[in-house]
Amino acid sequence: QFLADGFPEEFHLEVGYGDEDTGEVMARYSAEDNVLPRVAPLVMNVSAKQAKWVKVVATKLHARDWDGAFVFQLSEILVFNGMNNIALHQVVTGSYEQNKVDHGARRKEYMIDGNIPYLMDTATKEVSKAYRFRTKEKEPVNFTVDLGRELPVSRFLYHTLKTSDTIPQANRPDFGLPRKMQLYGSTLEDFSDAFLLVEYEYRSVFDYAPIIHLSFPERSCRFVKLCLQKHDYISKYETYYPFYFFTCAEVELLSRGENVMKGLQLKSDFKPTIKRFKLSNMTDGLNGFGKILPEREWLGQLARRHRLERERPLVIAQINKHYAQQEVNVRRLQWLLAILIMVVGLWYFLSRLAQVRQISTIRKRFAADLHDELGANLHAIGILSDVAEDCIEKHDEQHLYKTIKEIRDTTERTANSVRNSIYSEEGRADERGFEADMERIAHRMFEGMNYQVTVHGEEFLARLSARKRHDLFLFYKECLANISRHSSATSFSAEITASEKNIVLAVADNGVGDDNAIQPPDSLMRRAKLLKAKLHYTSSTKAPTGVNVELQLHPKRNTFI
Repeated sequence: QFLADGFPEEFHLEVGYGDEDTGEVMARYSAEDNVLPRVAPLVMNVSAKQAKWVKVVATKLHARDWDGAFVFQLSEILVFNGMNNIALHQVVTGSYEQNKVDHGARRKEYMIDGNIPYLMDTATKEVSKAYRFRTKEKEPVNFTVDLGRELPVSRFLYHTLKTSDTIPQANRPDFGLPRKMQLYGSTLEDFSDAFLLVEYEYRSVFDYAPIIHLSFPERSCRFVKLCLQKHDYISKYETYYPFYFFTCAEVELLSRGENVMKGLQLKSDFKPTIKRFKLSNMTDGLNGFGKILPEREWLGQLARRHRLERERPLVIAQINKHYAQQEVNVRRLQWLLAILIMVVGLWYFLSRLAQVRQISTIRKRFAADLHDELGANLHAIGILSDVAEDCIEKHDEQHLYKTIKEIRDTTERTANSVRNSIYSEEGRADERGFEADMERIAHRMFEGMNYQVTVHGEEFLARLSARKRHDLFLFYKECLANISRHSSATSFSAEITASEKNIVLAVADNGVGDDNAIQPPDSLMRRAKLLKAKLHYTSSTKAPTGVNVELQLHPKRNTFI
C-alpha cells in the first residue's frame, strides 16, 4: 500500500471567482481531523460553486518519513464537475518558501496528469485478460471503431497491463506500453476528414501509470482511430529473442463522463499473432481485477474503505467491550439462576413443610371432632340401643318409642356434625345462623334447664371462614358437654360479642366447680389451639360457684372471608 508522505496535517481549500489572490474557504482540516496517516485519497465534498481557480493552502506540514524534512507533496489534484475531472492537464502554480523544486517526479504538471498510484481492483468475479500481440515490424498499427452517431468527446483513458503480471519483477512495469500513439476523430468512415484529438508519447517512467489519462478540447465525431506509431521493443536481454510487443487491458472514450466505446467492436488492420486474445477484451468494461468504475466513484470507494479501516479497530474495541460486559452479565445471570433455583427449592421445601403441618392440623381437627362430637354421639347411640333392648325384653312399648326417638335425634345430630365438618374443610358456609345453632344444641342437651344464649355482632361472625365458625361452634359445644357431664349445674349462660377486631365467647354455669382445677380440660385447650385463640378458665366451689370459660379470638390475625 502507498502511504501518504509529505501530506499536510492542517490545510484548507479555497475557490476563487476572478483574479483575486484570496477566495472562499470551502473546506478546512486540522490535526484533530486525523487525516494522517492514510493510504487512500482524501475526498472533500463541497457544495457546487462557479469558480475560476482552486487553491490548496497548507498551514501545518508533516515531517517526511525518510529524512524528517517538512515538505508539501501531492500525487494528484482532481476537481470534479459531475463525473468529469476538470482539473486534468490544467495550469498549476504554487508558492515556495525554499528553493524552487521542479524537476523529475516533482514537476507541478504531474499533479494534474491523471496518473494516480492506485489499482482499480473492484474484487469482482468477472475479469478480462489484456489484449496483446507481438511483431517484428516497426510499421504503425491502427484500431478503428464506429460510435454509431456523432458524439462530443473530450477524454481518452488507456488501461495498461495487469500489475500482477509484472510483480514480482519478471518484466518492467511499462511492459507492452506503446511509446507513441495518436487518437483521431472523423465524421466519415474513410477518415478523409480526420482530425487529431490527442497524442501521447512515452518519454520517461513518469509518463507511466496504471491508467493513462489524456484530455483534449471537446470535438464531435462518429468514427475514432487509435494509431500506434511506436511499439515497445523487447530486447534480447529481456527474453529469448527480440520483438515488438503491445498490451492493453481497456480503452475508454468519454463523452461528458460516459464511456461511449464500452461494448463496441474494434477493427484492426493487422493479423493477430496470439489468437487466444480477442479485440473485444479492449472494450468489454473489465480489466484484470474486475469491473471498471467511473473515476469519481472509484476514488470515493477508496476513501470510504480507508475510513472504514480506520474505524474498524474502534468498532472491534466496542464489540470486545460489549462481549466483556456480556460475559459479566452471563455470570450474573448464572448467579441469579442459581439463587433462583435455591429460592425455588427453599419455597418447595417450605410449602411441603406447610402441607405436612396442614395435614397434621387437619388430623388433629378430625381427631377433636371425632372425640368431641362423633365419639360422644356414637357412645350415646350405643347406650340408647342397650336401653331399647331392655325395653323390648320388658315389653315397655312407651319407653321403647321414646328411646328410639332419642336414637333418631342423636343420629340426626351426628349427621349434622359430619356435614358441619365437611363444610369446614371445604370452606363452605352453613346456611343457618350461628345463634340459631347455639340455641338448638342447648335445647337438645339441656331441655328443662334454665339457660340464656346471646349473640352480638353476628354479621362479623358471618365473615369468618366456615372452618373457623365450625371450630368456634365445637368449642361452645364442648363447653356444654363439660357442663352436662361434670358440673351438676341447674343453669348456664353463653354470650358471644363479635366486632371487626375481636370476638369473645363467654360460658358460665352455677355448678359445683373445682378449686383444684389448675388448667382447663384438654378438649378445650385443643380447640383453643386450633382457633389460635386465648383461653381463660376459672372454677370455684365458693359463692358464686361454678365454672367460667372465656375465649378471645382476633379475626384479623385469623381468617375473615
